[in-house]
Amino acid sequence: MNHRNTFKEETQLARKHLSQLESLARKLDALDEQWDQIIGDDNPGYRELHSSIDKLKRNLHQSIGGWRQDSRL
Repeated sequence: MNHRNTFKEETQLARKHLSQLESLARKLDALDEQWDQIIGDDNPGYRELHSSIDKLKRNLHQSIGGWRQDSRL
C-alpha cells in the first residue's frame, strides 16, 4: 500500500472524527444549558464528558501532526 494514500486516508478519517467530536461537544453544551435552566445548577457529569471530548480532540490533533512528520520521511 502506498504510504501517501495511507496518510491521506488516516487524515481524512481523523478529520471526520474531529468533526463528529465537535458536534458532540455542541450537543453536550446544549444539554448542559438545558440542565442549568431547569435545575438551576451545573451537572458535573457533563463537565467531565466535555473534558474527555477535549482530550480526544487533542490526541487526534497530535496524531495528525505525527503522521505528517512520518509522511515526509
